[in-house]
Amino acid sequence: MKSKTSKPKGCLPALLALSVGIGASSAYANDDTYASFEPGFLRQAERALVRDDPERALQLVGENLVRDLRTTHRADAHGLACRAHLALENSEGARTSCMDALEIERGRTRWRYLNNLGVAEMRLGNQEAAIKAFEEAVLTSGSARTPRRNLEAAIAAADEGGTSDQAIARRR
Repeated sequence: MKSKTSKPKGCLPALLALSVGIGASSAYANDDTYASFEPGFLRQAERALVRDDPERALQLVGENLVRDLRTTHRADAHGLACRAHLALENSEGARTSCMDALEIERGRTRWRYLNNLGVAEMRLGNQEAAIKAFEEAVLTSGSARTPRRNLEAAIAAADEGGTSDQAIARRR
């Protein structure tokens, strides 16, 4: 059993932030009455990520993507897989899952997938692609701060010839 005081395995650098949460979160006003009725596996996968068990989250998503899911839930499942891959430091897998989510999602949660795609691109060393993803996330996010901070970090990294984590550390 994992100790609650130990540092989580696969912990993301504190400098690039992921966008978390399922699209049907109660934090958003739902214009679709049924959007809040998400499949249980999505809640279970989200809890697995919170408990630092990205392998379990990927297992749940993989087992359930074969089901007939609502479009929003299918995008959420790919988004959860993206976050799980990032937690496992599998940036290629994260990129693929984020792209799958973006092919489906055209609504208000699209910025989250774009932001997480930007994180994956930065980890892969693709600063130009990361900046593009973060810029689109900023444009579609409304007032969310996470993609703005990540965009600033990616631009600083590109300007200073290092990683975004190094650029933020120098600015602190």
